[in-house]
Amino acid sequence: MRFMYRQTQNIPFEKWLQELELERKTDEEEARLGHPIPRRYRYYSGAENSQTRVHERVYEDFEAFGKMFEAWADDEICQKIEVERHNYYNWEREELLYVDEPIDIEALKKELLSQGKQIAGIYQD
Repeated sequence: MRFMYRQTQNIPFEKWLQELELERKTDEEEARLGHPIPRRYRYYSGAENSQTRVHERVYEDFEAFGKMFEAWADDEICQKIEVERHNYYNWEREELLYVDEPIDIEALKKELLSQGKQIAGIYQD
């Protein structure tokens, strides 16, 4: 099952140019290791402000993500980037999200019904 890894960061205005350069370097290194290149966004409205950066990467499954994560953790260049990136944001939130494929709605319905029965069983006990 495909899933999305989402990082949301609040970037101080004075650090945006450094953040953009770091994103360029990060994309090069992630591509070298086989990671999907992220789509990136900034908030337009809502509780957050336009200084909030969102990075989204879709992986084919948890095994692929795990292998790529380990490759990143074992790579000397990537570890330097990992340390550096913490200098460019005020806060960060990381999330893992299932990607609901529109072509497999029946599988999603089965999963939701199964979970509903499990939850109902918990409350009946």
